[in-house]
Amino acid sequence: MRTVTTTKKGLPAFWESGGGMTSGGSVTLVTGLKGEPLRPVYVPRGGHLACGQHALLPLFTGAHLVFATLTRGVRSACRVERVQKVHVQDVDGERYEAVAVTEIIAHYEQGEWVVPLPPEFQEAVNAAFKKAGTYHCRNAVWIDPSAPPVKASYDGLSDAQREAQREKLRQMKKERLAAEAAAKLHESRSNKPLFAARLEALGDVIKLNEDHFVMLRSGDDPRQYQYNAENVSRAEYEIEQRNRRAREAAALELARATHTPAFLAFESRATALGMILEFQDHAVILRKSSPSLASFAQAEHYKFEASEVLRLATNLKNFEAALLAAQKEAENEAYYQALAAEAKAQKLPAHISIWCRRGGRTNAGDGWVIDQNGQTREPTSWNWPRPRYKDEGDKIWAQILPGELVLKWSKDCSSAPHVFEVVYQPPQISEAQRERVAALLKELEADWAEAKGLSTGRSSSAVGDGWQL
Repeated sequence: MRTVTTTKKGLPAFWESGGGMTSGGSVTLVTGLKGEPLRPVYVPRGGHLACGQHALLPLFTGAHLVFATLTRGVRSACRVERVQKVHVQDVDGERYEAVAVTEIIAHYEQGEWVVPLPPEFQEAVNAAFKKAGTYHCRNAVWIDPSAPPVKASYDGLSDAQREAQREKLRQMKKERLAAEAAAKLHESRSNKPLFAARLEALGDVIKLNEDHFVMLRSGDDPRQYQYNAENVSRAEYEIEQRNRRAREAAALELARATHTPAFLAFESRATALGMILEFQDHAVILRKSSPSLASFAQAEHYKFEASEVLRLATNLKNFEAALLAAQKEAENEAYYQALAAEAKAQKLPAHISIWCRRGGRTNAGDGWVIDQNGQTREPTSWNWPRPRYKDEGDKIWAQILPGELVLKWSKDCSSAPHVFEVVYQPPQISEAQRERVAALLKELEADWAEAKGLSTGRSSSAVGDGWQL
């Protein structure tokens, strides 16, 4: 016995379905009395069709069902069943349940027909196996739209008798639903005294009637509810949520009125930074007025709270400091470029590269470029042979500027002598430069005071006069 589908009018039917997957497939076909294709009741044109349901065909006494399975390209199983009887039950005049009693007339497994296949079904079986091997099949293969329609008959009843039966069931359902509604209404009236106090406590948004209560909704039609525990709890929850939202809105309005003046006081500072303060319902947004501004000026949200006002003040201070630093850097770069152009015109040294290694006792070295004020200028770039070690490599100065003193120092190992070299000396050395040179000599003397050679045991030599400046 098989559960079968029914049409909207309650006629029994069965789906042609299936198709092939990666390693095999299975298919169901519906045929007529002699294996011929039937005219479909319905053919879907959309939705999920791959290996799905492709045609709904009428089912009647004498129709046949073909089930075929293909495994890795080989026919593995097939069964042909004849429909002996179809039974349709009208549940309530609107829904139907149907079953079909079938018998096996042909059975194939393990490479042979255990129950021989009648010749008239050979073509339908071949079509079933072909469909089972069609990857993600999306179409019906055993239907004939030009065939005469088949009118299914079942239970020995005429159409008029079945319609009378359905009408009787519909009337029974209507009476049953009416009785259930009346019982619920009576229960609601009886429950009113139990829930009246809870509902009245919710305020004038609740109106109590004899058999139901009404909950008023802003902007929507009022809703009616019967008196029961579930509906009353739902009303209490919804009213509480409304009150919560109202309290939050009032608190937000108060916070906005309280803190907006404090935020407005920063508007001129934001404008000076090329930024704008944007006031929205729930927050103040500090955003860039132009995409070309520096990355520190990204959009930020501030709630209407005192702590957020302080955070805005701190951030603006940081932004101002960053802007000032950027301006200072730009000025320094412009000043450097002017001096570099002057130095180039004077043909001062360029592309000076000095080895630097201060973290070990072998292959040590360093270099300095000192301006007239005694300040050491950082290299333009570095060349790191071992990128992991950022404290050793070649310091590179693209251009030596007017008045700068360039010094170099190296030492092969602890027992080796200090080697001092003046790479470039300006026409006149300032007193500040001399003081800076003296400080460098003291630094080197302190660094190597306790150093001794590993193999010789000799102490490091003294720094002495160093560059003799």
